[in-house]
Amino acid sequence: MRILAPIAAWALIGLVAGCGSGSKPAEEGPFGAGADQYWLYRPDGKPRAVVVFLHGLHELELTPKNHIRWLEHLAEQGNAVVYPRYEVAPGDRGALRHILVATRAALVQLESPAVPRVVIGYSRGARLAVEYTAIALALPPVPSAVLSVFPGLLNPLAEEEVDFRTIHPSTRFVFMAGDKDRAVGSFGVRELLKRLRTSGFSPENVKAVLVRSRKGFQADHFAPLQTTPAARKEFWERADRLIDSVAPRPRST
Repeated sequence: MRILAPIAAWALIGLVAGCGSGSKPAEEGPFGAGADQYWLYRPDGKPRAVVVFLHGLHELELTPKNHIRWLEHLAEQGNAVVYPRYEVAPGDRGALRHILVATRAALVQLESPAVPRVVIGYSRGARLAVEYTAIALALPPVPSAVLSVFPGLLNPLAEEEVDFRTIHPSTRFVFMAGDKDRAVGSFGVRELLKRLRTSGFSPENVKAVLVRSRKGFQADHFAPLQTTPAARKEFWERADRLIDSVAPRPRST
């Protein structure tokens, strides 16, 4: 899959994502080298979940720049967040191997907390999030939940097709497509749903959501990079609810 987008548009989104004031969780990193690089965002105190955030297919996605406010928000909600680079250039081979290497190193740095793992992916990363879950037996515990935001299609000529039969049956999946997404549409979601169904995965743990445009909010391919109230409601809050479902917040006393 190849997503063509003006560099200026991505740069502008990155600038918007970086805006804000007040004390925010500090970005740590990059650690490692090349495609094994990763960044960390830590919560105050012990994390209630570890979130692996997998980026999309673009040079400006190779660092956290486009997603900083969402990553900070996840840490503010009590999660430790890992942002693997997983490729030196967009579309490089071996992404899953590099995700495993970076995540393993990050977990060591986090002292391997015994908390649920959650994977959030955007665009190319949204498909890789599901495929990573299928190979996560190599790095237990396996993810408890996956949020796949506007996933792209598999390119069988350049990427391996992972066997989904190894996905743990208790894993919860939420897939999202935008009604104005002209880059990937709903094709990526449909492909992943078909692969899960073919593998025998139970539909009880699968939910698909169509994000609808409305006044002041366009559900195009770049909507998940926005920090507007509408974007936060559609993407951030949905992620929060999914994390809450597998890692409940501690009750206040």
